[in-house]
Amino acid sequence: MKKILITLAICVLPATAPAERVYTWTDERGVTHYSDMPKDERAEELSPSRMNLYQRFAPQPVVDDPPEAPENDVDEPEFPGYEALTIASPGDEATVRDNLGNVEVEVQLEPELQEDHRLVALLNGERRGEFDSLQFVIPEVHRGTWELQVAVEDADGQVLIESATATFYMHQASARFRD
Repeated sequence: MKKILITLAICVLPATAPAERVYTWTDERGVTHYSDMPKDERAEELSPSRMNLYQRFAPQPVVDDPPEAPENDVDEPEFPGYEALTIASPGDEATVRDNLGNVEVEVQLEPELQEDHRLVALLNGERRGEFDSLQFVIPEVHRGTWELQVAVEDADGQVLIESATATFYMHQASARFRD
């Protein structure tokens, strides 16, 4: 029995011994380190009252680059504007043949269409649709002569650039000539 008490006392004694000194610091990548030796003057000694001997420290994820400060004061560069807008199709004085009345339009724009801008199609001065692609279809165009113009508008509806007007002729077969 005496041997058991002595063995038990030897096992319990190191658990009651005063803790060694522990230092902590955070490196440039934001990772917190703990050691029994201070790394440099940034290392802070933890006092026994600040240490929770029962707490298990989770490893910190390793970050390749230090986190960047948010750039709240930096304004995005202002869009300089469009240089050119032209109607590639239908060409000026072209004849469009479509019995359903659909006109396929293709425009060229320099530089490319910005995210918050849209194309607006005008037929004989009347607004016929808004589009976010350089190729689009204007429906329900009946036979006759039409003047097409395309413009780019910003989110507030302000016209930023307009194309030249292209005149085209809509041809639809007559119901009298069907077989």
